[in-house]
Amino acid sequence: MSRHPLMSPARVEALLADVIYERVVECVDLARLADLEGELAELHAEQPPSDRGISEAWARATIDAALARLPMDPRRYLVVGDCGLCAAEAAAHAPRG
Repeated sequence: MSRHPLMSPARVEALLADVIYERVVECVDLARLADLEGELAELHAEQPPSDRGISEAWARATIDAALARLPMDPRRYLVVGDCGLCAAEAAAHAPRG
């Protein structure tokens, strides 16, 4: 007797991807991200010529570009806690500003 899976492998993969996405979203402060996007849009809109739609699109694109850089940021692999070496490594890779 052959057994048929309850779900196809593709469906299982899609559901797992959704679960992982939701877990990642839990790690992001979406409210602060939205606030930052609003602040950027406001600053951009203050510059002539002012167009609210263009400013909002620019702010969204700016945030999207910053988020796209995360996979290449070495700090995402660093754990800072009681580990002095980790703290030193994180400090070495902190943005200068």
